[in-house]
Amino acid sequence: MKIGGFSFVEMLIVVMIVSVLAFLALPSTRPGEISRLEQASNEVVQAIRYARSEAMRSGEPHGIYVDATLQRLRVYHLDVSVTPPVPQFTVRNPMDKKFYDLRFDSDPVVSAATIDVVAIAYTDLGPSSLLSFTAQGTPFFTDGIRPYMLSNGNIGLSLGDHYRVISVTPYSGRVSVQ
Repeated sequence: MKIGGFSFVEMLIVVMIVSVLAFLALPSTRPGEISRLEQASNEVVQAIRYARSEAMRSGEPHGIYVDATLQRLRVYHLDVSVTPPVPQFTVRNPMDKKFYDLRFDSDPVVSAATIDVVAIAYTDLGPSSLLSFTAQGTPFFTDGIRPYMLSNGNIGLSLGDHYRVISVTPYSGRVSVQ
C-alpha cells in the first residue's frame, strides 16, 4: 500500500528512525536524578543551618567542615579554649543522634551527589574548608588571635548533568540554593 509515493513500511521505518533520534537528543536525565540532587542539597543546607542555630543556642562557635577530596561534610563545635582553635567533631544530628557526618561516598541519602567545589574564603585569610558561626549567627573564622569575616561561602554539588550551589551570605549567614 502506497501513501503519497511511500509505502507503509517505508513510512514506518522513517517514523522509527525519527523517534530514536529524538530519544537520543533528550537530556540524559535518569528518573529521580534531580530529586536526589535536591535531597543532597537540602541535607547540606540543613547541616549549615543546624551549625548556625547551635552556635546561637549555645553561645559557642559551631560550623561545618567540607572536604571535596574525601566527599565529606561534618558539623563541629569550635574549641576556642586553645590557640589556634580546634574543631571538635562531637556534634550530634538531632534526628538520629549520631555524629553529624555526611559521607557523600557512602551515605544513602546523599551518595548519589558529588561535592565538586568548596569555595569558602575569609577576608585577609583566603580559602578554607571550615565555615564557622558566632553566637550571633554571623559566619566567621578565628585563628585564636582575631576574627575573620566570610567573603565567599559556596559549596557546589553535582549529579549527572545537574548542578546546585549552596551559598552562605557574608554577615547575615543566610543560606540559599541556586
